[in-house]
Amino acid sequence: MTAVKRQQREWLGHWHKQHGRQAIWQPDNPGRLVDPALNLFEPMSPSTRLEYWNGDGDELGRREPLNGKILSPHSSAALCCNLFHYWRERHLLGEIARAVGIGDSGIDGLRFEMRLRIPGIRGTPPNLDAILTYGDGRLVGFECKFTEGYAKKTEMLSTQYTRATELWRGMSHLHELAKRVCRAPYAGYAGVPQLITRLLAMNAFAKPRRFTLVYLWFDLGGSVAAEHRKEVEWFREELDRDKIDFIDITYQKVLRRLRDYCATSHTEYVTYMTSRYLGD
Repeated sequence: MTAVKRQQREWLGHWHKQHGRQAIWQPDNPGRLVDPALNLFEPMSPSTRLEYWNGDGDELGRREPLNGKILSPHSSAALCCNLFHYWRERHLLGEIARAVGIGDSGIDGLRFEMRLRIPGIRGTPPNLDAILTYGDGRLVGFECKFTEGYAKKTEMLSTQYTRATELWRGMSHLHELAKRVCRAPYAGYAGVPQLITRLLAMNAFAKPRRFTLVYLWFDLGGSVAAEHRKEVEWFREELDRDKIDFIDITYQKVLRRLRDYCATSHTEYVTYMTSRYLGD
């Protein structure tokens, strides 16, 4: 994980230099840039900036702007924004949908850091890193992981979720899994308790069973990545028992598809993304 953080920092310095600019780092925190735009292919549009500003992840550092998470070269928010923002601004969301392997027609729009409140649940509502909305009421939510997918966490799910039985209609197997996560701490890389809350939120917000959750993660290789993959595959099998639509896909696969589909028509963008994140 340390290697990819170093690689991201070095790549940014080289790329900005190539384009006659400079990657400016904070004097007191050399691991963070001074401006989110330095970490992105293109600056955030006003609507995108507002969505991140209003999100609960504090990616832009509302109280302390220089502590915004998106200022780190290995920021998952920067990677997510880099992947989706380009296509939204050009009204070409079908291209990224096709690369992910989901429906590419009938897309209404995309939002970052969308807050989905679960009826009857107290506390901070789940925020989806990105969410595609469709004209027929479908939702495709994205949970995006970069380097944070390589730190094993121990988490528990609040019992307020499992007690709200009306939230689990049609998801009895997932309900039983959630009860186990409530009774004992869950240790893993994928954040299964968090994923369960995302699924509940989408199930409550979307038309009945008209949603897909995409787990988009970065494969660093090695034994930890193999464990991560095994955990995600296990979770997908658990969801299959309730016929919940769950896709796990790596950034590498999505970026290679974009390279195959769009390299000639979106050369500068594809070159940035594949050079930075694939090392091409």
